[in-house]
Amino acid sequence: MKADYLSRFGWASLMGIMKHYDIINPFVSATTDAFMRLQPGFEAPTHAVASIGKDVLNASRNRSVLLGLVRSNSKYATRFELRSPNPHTNTYLCLSAIYQCMLDGVDFALESGMTAKEMEAEFTKPYGTEGRYLLKDRLYRCEDDIFEDMDSEERDHLFGKPAATVYDSVNVLYTSPEAETILCRGDVFNKLIMNSYAQAMMDRWEMELLERIIPSNLQTVRSYKKLHSESNSCDDMMWDKITAIKSSLAKTSDKPSIFDEIKIAIKNDNKEEIARLQLLMNKEMNELKSLYKEYSDNQI
Repeated sequence: MKADYLSRFGWASLMGIMKHYDIINPFVSATTDAFMRLQPGFEAPTHAVASIGKDVLNASRNRSVLLGLVRSNSKYATRFELRSPNPHTNTYLCLSAIYQCMLDGVDFALESGMTAKEMEAEFTKPYGTEGRYLLKDRLYRCEDDIFEDMDSEERDHLFGKPAATVYDSVNVLYTSPEAETILCRGDVFNKLIMNSYAQAMMDRWEMELLERIIPSNLQTVRSYKKLHSESNSCDDMMWDKITAIKSSLAKTSDKPSIFDEIKIAIKNDNKEEIARLQLLMNKEMNELKSLYKEYSDNQI
């Protein structure tokens, strides 16, 4: 416990999870609410990176990473903490996918014959260094606070750009060759299970947009009323910006509003377009809320 973080099979398991997290993620984050939580400021992980501790004697206390290595005085208490699950996570499928990816790492450890120290060097290699198992242009370990010490562009560069919508997450089950080769090994998963699950999550995502998210956003847009009666350049300018965003989101004139475009994309079963429009809607709603708060505060 004072010489090594993990055994060689501990490193192998950790590496399997981190290398293949994109095929675990569909079973972890498959609702819009899950992605609303996974953003800076919520002490929830946004990127697939792990913390193992500053050194072998000081355990990880980094709450900004996806996975933390938990160690105490007993080797039997050593474990991983995956910090992304939410109330909608399918526990059984999630654990099955995690074990399949861990076993892929264990296979590599057995075939390579690498020692624990060699596995540690592989996992903690600098960005841009060629690995025998892990990708070259990825950083897998970080002990810094990735929100305080990095901007979004740097995080995406070092750790890979994460899924931002249900479509981004779940579509991997259809498109990634690794999803089938790793998850279906030993008949743990099969294409029918994966496709059925993916379709069910996509259907729920579209239903959430139509029946909850768009109506809730529309109610918010309608609640933002003009508050100033006397004209002045500052309030007039801010209200004009607010009105423009409200119109873009909800008002149909010479072209469909963003809300209407999402409904059309759902009707046409254009999931990639739905995902693009959802991100645009989220961006516009956040900007609208921020502007209206500033405008309201200015009336006091």
